[in-house]
Amino acid sequence: MDILKRIVSSFIILLFAMCSSITTVIFISPFLYRLCIAWFNLTDISGLTQAQLLENYDTMLSYLVNPTVHDLNMPYFSMSEGGAQHFEEVKVLFFINFVILVILLLLTIWVISYIKKRNWQLVMAPHFTFKLAFPLILLFFIVVAFDQVFILFHQLLFNNDLWLFNPLEDPVITVLPQEFFMMLFIIALLVYELIILAIRKIVYWNK
Repeated sequence: MDILKRIVSSFIILLFAMCSSITTVIFISPFLYRLCIAWFNLTDISGLTQAQLLENYDTMLSYLVNPTVHDLNMPYFSMSEGGAQHFEEVKVLFFINFVILVILLLLTIWVISYIKKRNWQLVMAPHFTFKLAFPLILLFFIVVAFDQVFILFHQLLFNNDLWLFNPLEDPVITVLPQEFFMMLFIIALLVYELIILAIRKIVYWNK
């Protein structure tokens, strides 16, 4: 029974770190997007100013994370029916992540308390090693074969191909370069690693 508890507890911590890293990246993405505008010359590509691009991104992000915003009306880009459906599906996934994160936060607090009381070595090897090693392996594939990782990611999360935007129907895709998403993936993995290390530090605090 102890082994099962350790596995379940380890899984809870892993999922919590994943959901936390995703949420962190979502909310710091406007800062990253500001950098991408300069790095990838998005003003030249779109013919819009930096302020207009940021306004458009903020409008899009507000729709995705704000439950009171029910329609996506980007100020400088038209959108097809398929594009609107894709953003709606992304919004649903975001809120699933947020709800799961709240539940996992409570469970993780309980798990950490449980571990400390019983002096478990839960976040040590092999559990701890796996939690740290797996994202690093994934990071390697993201760097060397991001196209394939990006396609697989969408195929796993979506049951359609609406994410394959046609620039003529959904021109917003021209100012959302794939490199921007690669940056988000990499930072999410780094945040995940930091969260796992922080949890380990909390577990062994004063020991």
